[in-house]
Amino acid sequence: MTELTEGDYSLYITNQNIYIEYKYYNNILDIDKYSGGITESNIQLSENIKKIKPQKPHAILGIINLEKIEFIIFVKSAYVIGKIEEAEVFRVKEVELIPIVPDKELDYLGSEVRNLVEGIKNLYTLGFFYSFNYDLTNSLQNQSKLKELDILTSANKKFFWNFCLYKNFYLTNNLNEKEKENANEKYNENRNGYDEGNLSFISTLKVNKIWMVVCIYGYVGIVNLKIDYNLTSEKTAVYLISRRSIFHSGTRYLSRGVDDNGHVANHVETEQILKIKDNLFSFMQLRGSVPIFFEQPGIQANTNIIRNATMTAPAFKKHIQEIRDDFGYIYLINLMNMKKPNEHIITENYELQIKNNELKNLKYLFWDFQNKCKFDNYEPLDDFAKDLEGVFKIFKYHHEKDQGKIIKKQGGIIRTNCLDCLDRTNVVQARIGWKVLELLVKKIKKLNNK
Repeated sequence: MTELTEGDYSLYITNQNIYIEYKYYNNILDIDKYSGGITESNIQLSENIKKIKPQKPHAILGIINLEKIEFIIFVKSAYVIGKIEEAEVFRVKEVELIPIVPDKELDYLGSEVRNLVEGIKNLYTLGFFYSFNYDLTNSLQNQSKLKELDILTSANKKFFWNFCLYKNFYLTNNLNEKEKENANEKYNENRNGYDEGNLSFISTLKVNKIWMVVCIYGYVGIVNLKIDYNLTSEKTAVYLISRRSIFHSGTRYLSRGVDDNGHVANHVETEQILKIKDNLFSFMQLRGSVPIFFEQPGIQANTNIIRNATMTAPAFKKHIQEIRDDFGYIYLINLMNMKKPNEHIITENYELQIKNNELKNLKYLFWDFQNKCKFDNYEPLDDFAKDLEGVFKIFKYHHEKDQGKIIKKQGGIIRTNCLDCLDRTNVVQARIGWKVLELLVKKIKKLNNK
């Protein structure tokens, strides 16, 4: 990875304003420290500013409110991960927070605010990725439906982690209630899963979109290699993108199960993309906590089921329906250990929901990972993956040509869970992904031999 410490933006701070320049745009972003107002202007900084503090942000992530004090967040340094379809992908290395307050108030920022600022800085070191030219929030299959839209408009709000930080970038003050209602309705038609929070600010941007970037939380990996397909080696690229949902987020042990909106903890969509010549193949998987209401305060604590089957059913069905709306068919794989009381009770309640709700286009498999793969013997996973070949044939994968011609679509999704959707789920999803990659390489070889 290459580290970048300077971007195409320039930041200037005066007693009254924060100004941001963009290398390829004529206007200046102007943030008033006293009012917090954001505007664009064509002022010449060299003529209008006496006190200048130059910095070179790589991206502007938005504005956050900490204890009633607003801070602008920008990427101070980033790693270049590589390119997906000629678009560079970056991982945040370090962010900076600049308070939007007059200089005379800087000395009055309390220790609590300063601790929150440090917490935000630490948070952004954990795996945030962005690209100015590639939509990391949407799979190739979704992108094929959104080609006429720019990334900011088409971004799947379920995976757009800094979306709410751009609230101040939209017009709100001049909207009456009817206009706000219409703006919300218009946005909800294309919200791509975003259905929570106060959306009244969604209306017209008051600044250019070049000041904004779409950021995901998860993982992006890029590998370029050569594979022998037909006596000759072909340049091949493999991209792996994991997108974690913004909903029901939180740390392990504190965020578990499902919420009333059908969102589960650790909900992650993982997409593997294979590029060979002018072909793009995409295969997606899901992981997520079991969609029932349960809690386990710590590793030694007992699991508590906090709602009965009847009260759980509405949230459970919302979760399943959302997946079905996106992917059609669903194959649920549960990797829990039935010999552990804490996991047994979760599985029991999970299976009760599946049975009681008589869901269509859904199949469920219980596979006791820890007892089948004792003593780190992972050979049973080979048979497990082979048994899923029938599922792969039914669900298929997304296949398109470079020119945008769609050859095939993925019509189903495998959703895997263990207790926290971490280690066991990682191993199984990796084996499934590897098996699909094997099948795709074999298919390409057959196509080349024709």
